[in-house]
Amino acid sequence: MHFGCLLISEDNSEETIYKEMDIYSECNEEYFELEDYTDEVIEKYNCKIDTIKRNNGEFSFELKNFLEQYPNLSEYADKEFGYETQETKDGERYGYLNNPNSFYDWCIIGGRWSLTLNNKNDEIVKTCKLKDLSFENNGFIKHFSEIWDNLFDKNYIFKDKEEKDDFEYYKRIIKEESLTKETFIDKYKSYNLSGIEWIVWPNGYEMLEKNDKEILIERLKELQKEYPEHYITVIDCHI
Repeated sequence: MHFGCLLISEDNSEETIYKEMDIYSECNEEYFELEDYTDEVIEKYNCKIDTIKRNNGEFSFELKNFLEQYPNLSEYADKEFGYETQETKDGERYGYLNNPNSFYDWCIIGGRWSLTLNNKNDEIVKTCKLKDLSFENNGFIKHFSEIWDNLFDKNYIFKDKEEKDDFEYYKRIIKEESLTKETFIDKYKSYNLSGIEWIVWPNGYEMLEKNDKEILIERLKELQKEYPEHYITVIDCHI
């Protein structure tokens, strides 16, 4: 599943952006901690033994069979729950290693969310100064107006294969939905700040209500006041 994330950072170089996002990756072992289920494993292991003794006797075949199958807590934790055994200063502990702050496994700048931000110069951008971020749709209106004009320009030369594929897609939608230029622009200007589920800023992060732009804009305005000279970058995340 893909979703959009907005990163607020002091620098917007690729190296910095991916380094900042690394803190929230479920694949970065540097931030792994043990999700500890040791007490649960011990309790259930002992409870199982007590139940077998109570029902079948202390020297029963059932108890012997259980202890052969699970000779120690490590075997029981693995076979019954899939928990890993970790050696710690407090002895063996059972559970999972993971990043408790993770919310994605893979990300790329822009990606499927390349058409998400516009600045006060009415430009569609993947990154800009936070103080220059516009909450109006002007950049999107301008962008899709130009696309409409180019769609029907027989002399227009595509920038690359991706743009050619995009134009074919837009033409198909226009035909299927009988769109005019006005309704075409109205349909796609809603890309502005759409599909954003997470915001990351210095020393903090937050999950948002999906597609609730009012909450998102209110939060971004607060962050604009706090970090006006920082950059905002849109990230395509996968989980």
